[in-house]
Amino acid sequence: ATCALMLVLIPTVKSDTCAQRFALLTVVCEPRLRGVFAITACVAAAHFWAYTFIEPFLGQIPGIAPLTVALLLFGFGLSGFAGNVLTGLLIDRLMKPVIVGGLLALCLVLLGLGVFGPGLGVPTVLGLLTVWGAAIAALFGGLQTWVLRAAGPAAIPAAAIHTFVLNAAIGIGATLGAWVLGLTSVAGVMVSAGLVVVLPLLLMAWPMPANSSKRAPL
Repeated sequence: ATCALMLVLIPTVKSDTCAQRFALLTVVCEPRLRGVFAITACVAAAHFWAYTFIEPFLGQIPGIAPLTVALLLFGFGLSGFAGNVLTGLLIDRLMKPVIVGGLLALCLVLLGLGVFGPGLGVPTVLGLLTVWGAAIAALFGGLQTWVLRAAGPAAIPAAAIHTFVLNAAIGIGATLGAWVLGLTSVAGVMVSAGLVVVLPLLLMAWPMPANSSKRAPL
């Protein structure tokens, strides 16, 4: 239905197809942007690697009621909203610390949930979910900001590639999480997702190459 509405309602825009392809190719070849795309792919994959199976994980908490599961997920969403607001206030001055802090928080939460499992109890799990929700919101907002800053005048094609990477990683992460679930358990899914976050942490520590176009320093 959405596709049909788009075909009918969105106006046709004339554009130079060759120029568009060249702009996308330029963005893909930009070393600094490739680094941000790689970090985004890891973050999105790890998040949905674990979050796809968060409900069965919560259902294993001893004595938990279905309504409590719903409230825990609501708390996750509410903390995500708060994380968006906080990121908006800090991102202009502290972009890299926000991203690094989000990665550390996400990694520790996933490992904590996986290692200690549902036996942590409702209050502790709620606290970890709150940190997780705020962290992933900060990461998605921070990485998008990074892409737009690094791309400069090429922000539109860079944002298009970033969106493609993000959505592809969502599907890949959920699929890999399902594969791990078949081999281990929900706790194993959380631990493996947490280990995936180690990779973007290492990428953040690795010096990013200079922007070849030198359009928009970070």
